[in-house]
Amino acid sequence: MMTGQWESLGEAGGIEAYVHRPAGEVRGAVVVCSELYGVNAYVRETCAELAAAGYVALAPDYYWRNARRTALGYSAEEREDGLVLMRALDRDELVADASAALATARAEAGGGAWRSSV
Repeated sequence: MMTGQWESLGEAGGIEAYVHRPAGEVRGAVVVCSELYGVNAYVRETCAELAAAGYVALAPDYYWRNARRTALGYSAEEREDGLVLMRALDRDELVADASAALATARAEAGGGAWRSSV
């Protein structure tokens, strides 16, 4: 059975990602970027679907510096909470976090030809 779990993408205490691995052969890896609401149930379900198709799926916790493992719903109040968190993001830190996620995905994919896209 496949299960997802939170894993560090670098040094302990730094960025984490929700990672879901396939039960069988790995076909590749996908970085799942969350929307305003963080790594919520929808993002985790998307990771599970990708893993079922043979991909390692990882969803970085881009809000980790201000609210680790944020998982908001879709109410108006939670949307406002997400906007506050999004506005607090620093561009350079976000680029560094995305780079860590891509490096992890590349390693999880097992080498070979590598393509990335946003």
